[in-house]
Amino acid sequence: MFKIREEFRRDGLAAHPQLCGEHYKHLVETFSGARFNIGYPSISKGQKAKCLDIIEQCYGTEEMCVTGVASRESLDILISTLNDYTRFTSANIWIPSSERLSKRLLGCDLESIKIQLKELIAYWSSQLSSVPIDLALVDSISDEVGWIENSTNIASFALQIGFRSVILCNSLGTNFDPEKVIEITSKVKQFGECELHIHADSFEENKVRELALACKVDFVGTSLARASERGTLPDSISFHSQPNLDSLDDFLKSYERDFGNIYSRVSSIFCKEKISSGAQYLLQDSPSKNLLFSICSDRRIVEKMINIRLSSHQLSKLKDILFSINSMNYYMNDAELLRAYERFKALL
Repeated sequence: MFKIREEFRRDGLAAHPQLCGEHYKHLVETFSGARFNIGYPSISKGQKAKCLDIIEQCYGTEEMCVTGVASRESLDILISTLNDYTRFTSANIWIPSSERLSKRLLGCDLESIKIQLKELIAYWSSQLSSVPIDLALVDSISDEVGWIENSTNIASFALQIGFRSVILCNSLGTNFDPEKVIEITSKVKQFGECELHIHADSFEENKVRELALACKVDFVGTSLARASERGTLPDSISFHSQPNLDSLDDFLKSYERDFGNIYSRVSSIFCKEKISSGAQYLLQDSPSKNLLFSICSDRRIVEKMINIRLSSHQLSKLKDILFSINSMNYYMNDAELLRAYERFKALL
């Protein structure tokens, strides 16, 4: 039976960005043996503090995982986050593996990505060699011609140079052929550990489970209450072999006390037509009317929404301000974002 990588806190920042260790320790107790993606510390100082709070309160029980993009700057933040917590922790970074998104997102080809990965793993090993790092290929399952060969090429290379595991994702959530998914996981497993993150827009969890079992992967991506981007990852409860329902009840009670009912909140927020991250925007060629600002939004989203170009530092500071005063529930439309920017621009 496979294990799960629980994504509630990472993509579930949408469920509430202020979720902290006090709540999260109950979720950790619910799913023994899981890997827990607890967030992006590079989003802002406030989110790094939330990640550290979760690690401190849950340290020594299950594996806490921090997430970033495949860049030196992101690695530095991941390293500083985990520097004092080198056991029971890991990191994972994401990068495209299709020609299309590599060119659109990074402006380079797949061979250049391999060079970049080699530099990044060497740097990671020189700074924090005792902590494993995994690689997520965000569009490794696609409809692009040659996607199996391209994704296998990047995945096998990553495992050979020192990444612990490769996480195969179909971030678009549609058009995946089960037979081809089995084919690519079979190829990648020849080189090392393989995870499967199937975003199923149809919510056919039984088919996702059957596919994961057929692929015989080590871990499967899940998210409690389907609180993942667009709400398309399967619910952890239906995938974990023996969830601790008492701990889950404790989590739900603490969540409801501070944030409201989790299921109604998530169902009111998530929708496959809503795009809040730059990578998703490029993947889906989303029309501007579907863009919403969230904690995971990048500068591209801001510029598309309100035609204002912010630096990374300014965007991070704006998020910190919004979260510190609890004025950002999760999503902002363009009018709300513009008002927030005008209110705080002198502080950025």
